[in-house]
Amino acid sequence: MFKCTCGFHTCEGSYETETDRTNHLKAVTAEKTKEEIRTVTPLLDAGISQSKIESKTGYSAETVTRCIKKIENLRKKKLGKE
Repeated sequence: MFKCTCGFHTCEGSYETETDRTNHLKAVTAEKTKEEIRTVTPLLDAGISQSKIESKTGYSAETVTRCIKKIENLRKKKLGKE
């Protein structure tokens, strides 16, 4: 049994294999990233600078930079499909 102490609402606490635990942690990370993007997107659309987004959200500079890059990539993909 492999224990997980992430505390996320989907956490089972222990997993039979390390792969199951790793997959769970990847899903947790993906969900947290989605939430960060949902938080940053309206601020970015309003024309707020990165440093102000950092102070309003409490996210680190790396997190905000990563979110901005992901948002830009998603928009490029969306434009490419049209």
